[in-house]
Formats: sequence, structure tokens, C-alpha cells
Amino acid sequence: MSSLNTSNPAVVPASPRKRRRENYDDGRLVGERGELRVLCTEAELGKRTGVEERSARRGVGEEGQQQQQLLVPTTPRKCQTPASRLRPRLPSIGDDSECGQDDMGDQPGVNSVVKVFCTHSEPNYSAPWSSKPQISSTSTAFAFTVDGSAEERPSRQLLLTNAHSVKHAAVIQVKTRGSSAKVVCRPLCVASECDLAILEPLLEEGDARAKEFWDTLEPLKLARKLPKLGDDVTVVGYPVGGDNTSVSQGVVSRIDLQEYTAHGSAGAPRLLAIQIDAAINPGNSGGPAVDNNGRCIGVAFQALRGEGTENISYIIPTEIVKHFLEDFQKHGKYTGFGDAGFVAQPLESAYIRKALGMPANFTGVRVRRVDATAPAAEILKVGDVVTSVGEYQIANDGTVPFRQGERIPFSYLLQRHFVGDTVPIGILRNGNSEMLSLKLSKADPLVPVEPRYGPEYLIVAGLVFLPLTEPFLLCEYGDNFESEAPRKSADDEVVILHQVLASELTVGYHDIKCLQLAKLNGVQVKNLRQLADEVARIELEASDESMMTFELVNGDVVVIPVKQAMQANEEIMKRNKIAKRMNLRE
Repeated sequence: MSSLNTSNPAVVPASPRKRRRENYDDGRLVGERGELRVLCTEAELGKRTGVEERSARRGVGEEGQQQQQLLVPTTPRKCQTPASRLRPRLPSIGDDSECGQDDMGDQPGVNSVVKVFCTHSEPNYSAPWSSKPQISSTSTAFAFTVDGSAEERPSRQLLLTNAHSVKHAAVIQVKTRGSSAKVVCRPLCVASECDLAILEPLLEEGDARAKEFWDTLEPLKLARKLPKLGDDVTVVGYPVGGDNTSVSQGVVSRIDLQEYTAHGSAGAPRLLAIQIDAAINPGNSGGPAVDNNGRCIGVAFQALRGEGTENISYIIPTEIVKHFLEDFQKHGKYTGFGDAGFVAQPLESAYIRKALGMPANFTGVRVRRVDATAPAAEILKVGDVVTSVGEYQIANDGTVPFRQGERIPFSYLLQRHFVGDTVPIGILRNGNSEMLSLKLSKADPLVPVEPRYGPEYLIVAGLVFLPLTEPFLLCEYGDNFESEAPRKSADDEVVILHQVLASELTVGYHDIKCLQLAKLNGVQVKNLRQLADEVARIELEASDESMMTFELVNGDVVVIPVKQAMQANEEIMKRNKIAKRMNLRE
């Protein structure tokens, strides 16, 4: 998640109307979008509070930490503990209890976690040909076993953490508990939508280091069912305040759909999440939450902070984790959670139900909008009433039965499926009841929440064009924006004139910034690729008198002579230290 926060949540308390939900790795703290916050580096937080930044010379995760040196080593006492119960290690300074005995070894999950050190190189969407300064963070990951398939690959051990902990990673390293050596990892799969990532340590199979690394870790088993309210939970990880493993305990408080803020803001999905009252602090991100039987019931990822809130933390339930892992196993990549492809309106008003001709024994939601690019557009119409998903009846408030005494939005039923799966739905159309098969799609708004590729751009005589994305909006304007417009076709993009680089050809246009481009020489602009192709065609066919006329949505026009623009491009790029004129996905 981008380093975009301009406030200091550790110093300035949030107002009651602006509570803050925080994603936690010890290098990132959450910035505000309504009630949500976007991560920033701990080093930036130190600068904002006037604290001298020491992380550059002391190492990641040591901000403000007081280190104590014991000058006189403690003499280990003899112990009667059987050798089989001891971890093979040399006596350590401070082992007053028993010779070499692991005082935390009985805590569930403690021997499963590693500390993650990540250097992030985030794209600069305001200057898409460059990157932002690198920042460092620390977080937590834990070992698990991926079941292999009989035909292709055997079972193997990997590490699981949060996506926001390793997003835009340049280098990822991990360190096991009690070890001083770091191991480089590579991300196998990163899914910001559900804030999960799989890491693979770069160790040669059969190497002594690999054996030593995995021998010190106990892979966690994922719980099969959701926990009950009031069940005990222990969160294990490496939060700020120290370098060693930390545990915090609490109970399960609530299970509901929540916004996963690492994915974005206005377009953030609402997925199943477990609320607990155990403390989750910066650095806990990616750590396991385990039950009394030592089974993982979730992954720590965010917390709510602000006036009027206390001990509200969230973990990603194993139901979401299993979906992510199965998706990776089945498709070799993350494809997402099933989406209906339409926007629904609750029907709690008796008057609107009467206007729709709904019988008294029917309940459901009205189709308010259908995404033109989704399979739902082939079978649903605006004004249809969706009454059921599978065997579950949808109530007029848009909920379905969840667990005893609980209800949950009907979108939960769709999210349990993969993109491309088909689910039966019941509808009312013109008073008639029908059963349809709905093919699930992936939510794909006109303004992408999470671009699948790096920043794209096109420069024409100093005019910098790029597609509109949420990361760009966050870079330019912070959190105060909305982006819910649907696409009309699959290749639609909002192309904007982001900025005007100074040149003789752009005199008089320098005040134009961040305006949507409507047409080029009368041709409607659909996306950046089409714009680049149109510019190339115009340049190829240009005469000495040819002009390019860019029409903006506010009525302004930008007119550039084609031949002079072709000659000026190289000088403009050299002056602004831009390596190439465009960056477009294949």
C-alpha cells in the first residue's frame, strides 16, 4: 500500500467520525480514507513526530528501541531436562531458568514464525518513469505446507504473510526465531485483494542451510472451521518494541465482512474477517492467530484505531486463506473471488416492493446496475429482483443466514467461489419467478484499484498521458476521491493529460493538469494503447502543416504541430531524464 499518509496517527487522535483501520507491518502505518488508513513507513512517522530517525544506521525495526548489554555472562545452572526436550543450541546470555531450555516453546505457533525484512521500491505514479525512494519494513510470516498434486508436484513447505508486507518488494529476507542469519525469499504469489502473499526461501534443495532452516520451523495446520465467538486466540509475531518473538492473547469478538484496506480505498472489497481483542501492532502483519490446539485460525492484518475504540483487531480467516491457496494451486496464480457483476439495491421499503409487483412471500434485492463486461449482462436486466443464491433465500436487506443467530451480506456466498464458476440464482422478472445460472466474474472497475501492470504512460511533445488508476489518485490527491464508474467495454480506460513538460511547443498549456482526454483529431480515445497507435499513425502520415488536436473533457484543446513534436521529443526526454517515451503493457 502506498506511503501516502499526511497525518500522524500516533500523535494526533482521530475524531470519533474518522476511526482508523490499520494494516500492520512495522514499517507501515495506516493513512486515512474515510475510516480507513494507508500505510506509511515507520521512518516517516519518526520524522513527523520529531523523533530522530535511527533506522538507517541501527537496522530495520529498531526505531526507539532501547538495547541493553549484559556485561557479565550468567552462569548456566545444571538442569535435569531430558536432551530430547532441548533445542540444540549454546547457552545464551540471560538463561537464568534452565540450561538452554526454550521458555516459549510450549506457546502455540511460536516455532512456526519468521521475521520478514523487506525493502520496498514503490512506483511513482505521479512521475511514472521513475520510482519513489526505497523504504524498509519488518513484519511476520509463518511456515505452512502446500499439498502437492499426484500428477505434478510433491508437497512443499512455504511461508505465508500479508501482501502489504511485501508489496513492491525489491528484496525480501527472513530470519527464523533464535537465528542471526537471514535468508533471501522470492514472492510466489501476491494478492492485495485478500492481503495475502506466499514466499519461497531461496535455498537449494538438499543444502545443509535449507535443512537447518526448515528443521527449526513447525508448519502450522489451518483450522477447518471458523472459530466460535468467545474462543481463545493467540497472535504470534514480531511487533515493534523488541526484536524477539511476541505473543498476545484475546478472544474472538465478531465475524463479519470487512473492507480489506490494503487493496485500496473506494474500491476495496468486503471479505470475511474475524474481529479479536488481542493486540495487533506494527510488525504483527502476516503473523498467525492460533487456537488452544495450535491450529491457525487466521492471519493478522489490520486493526481499528481512534477515539472510542479499544482492542479492535482483525485477522484473515482460514476460509479466505484456503481460497487463496487453492486458487494458486489450481491456476498457478491468483485469479480472485467470485463477483456477481451487478450492483444491488435493498428492498426494505414496502412501497418499492409493491411497485415491482413482488408477491408478499418473496424477498430479495433489486438489480440497480449491471456491469456491461460481466457475464451477468447476458442474463440480468436493471429492475430484476434477485431472490436467492443457491439454496439460500436473500432477505430484503440483502443478507442471508450465516451461523445460528447471525446474518451476512449475500455477496459472501459468491465469494466462496472462483472467477468463472457458475452458481444458480432465483429472480423475479415482471412478476414471474425464474431460475438462472450466473457465471461469476472478477470485479473490474473503469478506474482500477490495483493495476495489473506497472505505471503506463505516453509522452507527446511534453504532454504526459496516462490511464487513470487509484494508485495515481492516491499519489496526487490522497484519500479523498471516489472511483466506482463501470466499464462500457473490456478495453475502456480513463486517459488523462497528467502534466505538461516545459518546451517551446507547450507554451500556454502549462496550467493544464490532470484532465481527461476525450478526443485526438476527432477520434474518441478509449485507452492509452489506442492513443499511442493513433499518435503513431498521425506521425507516419504527417505533412509539414499537420497538427495534433487534443480535446479535453472540460472543453479545452491542446494543438501541437506534428513535425516539430517529433523533433522535440528526444530533447524533452533528455532534459527531464526520461529513459523512454512510453511504457505500455504488451
